[in-house]
Amino acid sequence: MLSTVDLDLYINKANDWFEAKRQDEKTCYANASAAVLHLAMKCIIHVKPGGRYPDFFELRRELIDKYGKRGKSIQEVLQEVCPNYHLKCEKVDAIGAMEAVSERRPVAARFYLKGAQWDQFCQFYEENPRGILTRSYLDSKHHSTRKPGGHAVVLTSYDAESLRLMNSWGDDWADNGFFRVQNANVLPGLIFFDVSRSDDSL
Repeated sequence: MLSTVDLDLYINKANDWFEAKRQDEKTCYANASAAVLHLAMKCIIHVKPGGRYPDFFELRRELIDKYGKRGKSIQEVLQEVCPNYHLKCEKVDAIGAMEAVSERRPVAARFYLKGAQWDQFCQFYEENPRGILTRSYLDSKHHSTRKPGGHAVVLTSYDAESLRLMNSWGDDWADNGFFRVQNANVLPGLIFFDVSRSDDSL
C-alpha cells in the first residue's frame, strides 16, 4: 500500500466542477454522503441510455430535507440511502479504505476530536494548508472551551507519506478544501465507509 493512488484525478475527470463544497450548519454528514453517492454513481455504475442519477446538489438537498441540519451519523445515512441507488455501504479499516480508493471507489470517513484537538486541527491547517498533520501535534496540551464533536469527510487519495481527505468547509480552507494526515491513527475514532455497487445492480 505504499504506491501513490489518487482518486482526485479520476474525480476531476468525471466531474470537472467537483470540488470541496461548504456545509450548512452541522451538515458535514450530508456533504460527505452526497459526495460519495454521487461519485459512486458517476464512476462505478454506468447509466443506461436516457437514464440519469441525481447530482451532488440534489443528493445533498434530499439528505438535509430528510435528516436535518443538526447532524446525523453518516454510517446510518449511507446504510439507509445506498440501497435506493443500488449501492451498498461497508465499514472498513484503513487498509480496506486504501484498497477501495485504489479500485477507484469513493470512501466516506468519520472522526471525533476533543475541544483542544479541534483547536490544534484548525490552527495547523491555517498555518500549514498543505502540511501533513501528525498525532503528536494534534494532542498538544492546552486548555480549550471548544466542544468535542465528530466530523464526516471523504478519503480521496493516499501515498507513502499521507492520506488526503476532502473536507466540507469550502475550497478556501486548507489546500483548496482538502487536507492531509500522516496516517489513519492521527484522527481519533477514524472509521471508513466503502461505497460500492450492490449485488442487485449487476
